[in-house]
Parts: sequence; C-alpha cells; structure tokens
Amino acid sequence: MMGIIAPYVLASGGASTRKNLASLAEAWPLIHSSRPDLTLILSGPEHPQRKSLFVGLANVRMVGRVDSDLVPGLMASASAVVVPSLYEGFGLPALEGMAVGTPVVAANTSSLPEGVGDRGILVGSASDEIAEGVLSAVSGDSAVESVVHQGRARAKEFTWERSVAAHADVWRKVSTLVG
Repeated sequence: MMGIIAPYVLASGGASTRKNLASLAEAWPLIHSSRPDLTLILSGPEHPQRKSLFVGLANVRMVGRVDSDLVPGLMASASAVVVPSLYEGFGLPALEGMAVGTPVVAANTSSLPEGVGDRGILVGSASDEIAEGVLSAVSGDSAVESVVHQGRARAKEFTWERSVAAHADVWRKVSTLVG
C-alpha cells in the first residue's frame, strides 16, 4: 500500500505545536537505534514544521494526506500508532488505531486517557517516554496483545448513535435548567 513496507510506526494528523511532533522527532533516533527495521510514517497535510523536524532522520517517510479509503488499511498494517499530542479534543487517530487492532501509544494528556483508557499505552509527552512506549508497543509482548484486543472492544463503544444520544441528553438537561 502506497509503497510502504512493514514494519512501521504511524503518526497521523496535523503538525501544529499541540501535536508534539518535536518530541516525536527527538524520540525517533532512540527508537531507531533499538529497532532499525522500523520506519516512521507521517501522514497529514504538508506542513513546514513537520518537514523541518523530520528531514534527515533515518527511516522517516512523509506521505502527506491519505485518502480516507486507505486510512484503515494503513492503520491496520502499522506495528503501532503513536499520538504524542499535548492536547487533543478527542484523538481520532488513537481510536482508529484501536478499532483496527493496532497497538496505540498515546500521550497521557487532555482527552486521550479518557478515550484510550487502559486499552493502549499511555505515556508522558517527553521524547524518552514516547520512545519507551513505542518500543513497548512493538515488542511482541503478550501483555500488549491483550491491550490491543481490549482496544478493539473499547473502540466499538464510540458510535455516532451514542454521541448523538449523549449530546441530546445534555441539551435536555440544559433546557430544563434554563426553561
């Protein structure tokens, strides 16, 4: 797919400062020194910051925007999905990774712990913690396999129907307070 050869770690999304790509860029040489067979795949819109952070790093490939039909396969074929964000409103790439049965390494910040729970590997936002989490995720450890299995079940809990029902419930409660 897209000329990408496994094994690889996937980071998907934007490149704003809150995405914490600087720490991922610092983590990558640590990861690569332990696992030189891995490639870091970065998907998302072209951005000068992403390019400047990762240019020249070994085994890094920027693939740009990925057609939505290809995202599930890209996620499912990854050895791990990493979401190192300092802040996320929801963290869709983490949920997408869990849904396809790929180990997810996510920062223990903002909404990510709520969405991922104990069904992924939560790490601090520093580069050494990100590196440790990714290396754990790709280790083949049976505990990681268990987390991945639970992650798929967790991802199924996040449906549009549940979201609509929860929003409607909030609006009902607000309207009785204001009404």
